[in-house]
Amino acid sequence: MPVLQIIIGSTRPVRSGEPVAQWFADLARADGRFEVELVDLKEVGLPLLDEPNHPRLQQYTQPHTHRWSEIVSRADAVPMPRVPRGARPPGSRCCAYAARSARGSAPG
Repeated sequence: MPVLQIIIGSTRPVRSGEPVAQWFADLARADGRFEVELVDLKEVGLPLLDEPNHPRLQQYTQPHTHRWSEIVSRADAVPMPRVPRGARPPGSRCCAYAARSARGSAPG
């Protein structure tokens, strides 16, 4: 069964994305065509730009980046909402380190 990962991109203490992600996860589970995983970037704890090499090389040196790569490599699909004025820092950095790991599928 394809794995659909729903990423909660905000890491703020008070955030509106969590209930929206849960609502979407419930819809996807009810559909029955996906194994659904909620991935919370607040829990993942992926610091900003602390890897010496470009993400496309996948030459990670930090344990948290290796964990993130393992998480996202399970995904067959990752829905990403459009955000006015571009992605926020947690969401944009997760995409930078996810694009090569996600079995060749682009976030979108």
